Amino acid sequence: MRLSDRGHYGLAHTQKTTFKKNVRWYTVKTAPDTEPVKLPSVTSILDVTMPQNRRDTLVRAELAAPVDYQLRREAAIARGTAVDTWFKRCVVDGRAYGAPHPVERQCRRLLPLVRSIIRTGGPVWVDQVVHHADLGYAGTLDVVATLPIVGLACIELKTSAYTIWPEAVAEAQLQAIAYYLAWNRMHPDETLKAIATFHATPYMLHQQVIHDPTALGRANQLWLLRQRQFASRFNQMEM
Repeated sequence: MRLSDRGHYGLAHTQKTTFKKNVRWYTVKTAPDTEPVKLPSVTSILDVTMPQNRRDTLVRAELAAPVDYQLRREAAIARGTAVDTWFKRCVVDGRAYGAPHPVERQCRRLLPLVRSIIRTGGPVWVDQVVHHADLGYAGTLDVVATLPIVGLACIELKTSAYTIWPEAVAEAQLQAIAYYLAWNRMHPDETLKAIATFHATPYMLHQQVIHDPTALGRANQLWLLRQRQFASRFNQMEM
């Protein structure tokens, strides 16, 4: 799983400074003739509203072995970036390239997905910045491409060295539904039909495609709940 910067928001004496320090903001124009607005990133919203038990686990791991924690975090970022770059190059160019050696086995798990997207021959978008001004967030999605049966989908890629935790899958789905909603608001003529999360390790691939309207609605409600939690915490920090 690619890890992003995480502050110790659960610690009261640093909460105000770490909150502001670790929130990433996008400056976007919601219409051609309007002033730019600042919106928090999807990943920042998810980080700030991380369930307390998960946050405590991360804090304990970092405090127990700070150097090892940082090394593992940097390795996770490098691994995720390498897989991400390979995957996007393949689907944009329409060619299944050889994978870089350090992440060859993770890429091999994703190869059927790469070939499936290439076979559809549909348009592909990568690293698109999307925003939803009414709901108050922005972010950079991984991939939008056509998947068999379900059609155009928002695809979120994650990697891990060993284990795929259920909590990581759930967080990736929230990330994908946020981008899904923003994309459909911005591109009504190219509506997404599904969200898809793919978690690759050297040993397995976990994939989940959600296209049923009821399931998408549940994911939407969970994302809106996290947004409300973020707004509440942000307002507390401003007081």
